[in-house]
Amino acid sequence: MLRFTPLMKYMAVKPILGEARAKELAEPEAQSNNGMGARSARLCLLLVIPLVFCTLSPLITIFGMMNFCLCRCVYGYLIMYAETLKGDMGGFFWTTQLQSIQLSMLIYILLMGGVLFERANSRICPAIAMASLLYWKYSYDRFQREHKVESLSFQQLKDLEEAHEDGAQGNGPLGDFLHRHHKPRQGSYVQPELLEHPDIPEGRRQQETQVKDASSMQDSRVQRKLCC
Repeated sequence: MLRFTPLMKYMAVKPILGEARAKELAEPEAQSNNGMGARSARLCLLLVIPLVFCTLSPLITIFGMMNFCLCRCVYGYLIMYAETLKGDMGGFFWTTQLQSIQLSMLIYILLMGGVLFERANSRICPAIAMASLLYWKYSYDRFQREHKVESLSFQQLKDLEEAHEDGAQGNGPLGDFLHRHHKPRQGSYVQPELLEHPDIPEGRRQQETQVKDASSMQDSRVQRKLCC
């Protein structure tokens, strides 16, 4: 969270080249350690560990919660104010994190089944615990089927096309979003030359248009002479 490598670069170059140049040379950070994918994997691991061992050691959940509260404050500042802007690829990483957490539940079920098999007096308790693998398989398959990133189902494509048609006509929330820049705003400045003046005679409008065309042609000729 402290980003030691960019910090050391910044402190070493700052006395020589100044603050602005030192910050420019210190970025970007190493993607293998502080990149979006590396952070997603590390934070997912820090969440999986308390989830897997929460039953055997309930105190670990408190430390996990404290860790994520601290990460929220630190990473919120780093991403917004300290680091350079990056492309928005969070959707793919977010889905991968959810898949990893789903798989961690398999580890949890196997762990608790093994503990019950070792400590319980009867084999009924571990059998009941291992039976939850059926529900885990159903939940994991449903997650893989309904939450897709790289493809959409036909029903989702149909709903998207209908929403796009409504948006093209200006109806619905999608239409409001697409036409948000075309709505008239009160108190906005409009250049007077862009407005139509009905009180100006048509002959005068044609004369002004011809004068503007002639001046633009003269400017283009002058530019050609200068280029030659």
